[in-house]
Amino acid sequence: MRKDNGHMDHFEDRIVLAKKNPIQWIDDIVNNKVTWSRKWDGAPSIFVGRDEDGIYIAKKSIFNKDRKVYRSVEDIENDIDKKALRQKFNHVLMVMQDCDLSSGDLVQGDLLFTRDDLKTLSNGETQFQANTIVYQTKLDLSKAHIGIVWHTKYIAGQAHYGHDIKSMIGQPYGLFQFNADDEIKPLDDKTKHLLRYMKKEYNQEKKDFNLDPLTVDLWVSFINYRIKNDVFNVNGNVDGFAEYVVEHMKLAVDQVKKEETKQKRINLYTPVFKDLHQMVAVDKLHSILYQMKLVILESLNSCSSIDTYLKTSDGLRPTGHEGYVAINEHGIDAVKIVDRQEFSYANFSPDVIKGWTKN
Repeated sequence: MRKDNGHMDHFEDRIVLAKKNPIQWIDDIVNNKVTWSRKWDGAPSIFVGRDEDGIYIAKKSIFNKDRKVYRSVEDIENDIDKKALRQKFNHVLMVMQDCDLSSGDLVQGDLLFTRDDLKTLSNGETQFQANTIVYQTKLDLSKAHIGIVWHTKYIAGQAHYGHDIKSMIGQPYGLFQFNADDEIKPLDDKTKHLLRYMKKEYNQEKKDFNLDPLTVDLWVSFINYRIKNDVFNVNGNVDGFAEYVVEHMKLAVDQVKKEETKQKRINLYTPVFKDLHQMVAVDKLHSILYQMKLVILESLNSCSSIDTYLKTSDGLRPTGHEGYVAINEHGIDAVKIVDRQEFSYANFSPDVIKGWTKN
């Protein structure tokens, strides 16, 4: 069974999610032992493959037990209810029929636009928007019917990041494509020097800890809660964690009626309360890692032929790319490097007009 790359950890969350110390990612980054992939705000996710019956395309449901693939317009019409989504998949199928994939190949990318999504500006540049980010470029897209950014190749069912998928696809007419690792410059020496300095602070604060699995789950959800509600502090968040755990426990207890069941649920949280004394160290290390990530982002955002904006009621506001993915030497482990505060604002703010917003 193949498994897609739908879930990927945030770099700083690896402090609790992985046994491997996440500071080792910094060592690999500074020593140029990682490859980089840029995250693009496209939709939907597109899978393209070839088997003995020819080219097919698919959604993420390709990994389900009752997987579905599309080889014809009829396949798409019979499976996809929404007209706009059907049209997009029809465009993709039409163009990708002429790709150069070999039998057994399966690749994944994000759809950035179909022809109707393109808007030509008075200055000759072109805009498109699939989700939250508005992309604008001087590149000539006049002959493009679809635009796809490729990021994952599947080898023996295992997701591998960072391959030159564009060369596998060839040059089908009407396809604007690029690899997600295109146009990413290595970190500059100033950034590497700063990361080394910050690593010293990290090592001074480093402590061993062993957390209960429920503590880990609650910490990650707590950080997401803080970010979503715009109360995340890059300098530390531990002060609110105990209260968050108590409220989470109360909610779990209130969902059942029997006293015996209530007590069992309370008992589940006992290890979490025992872990609270370790969370000061966890929080400090998490904060340092988060600040390291912001340093990395500032350097990586410096090069792209496609500009990024948020559409607001007051017009376009410049923003950074959605983020980046750091990929290990083997291409099978990766972490997200994302400005979560910026994109939480973008995703949840009513002031930001999304690509799916209806006029």
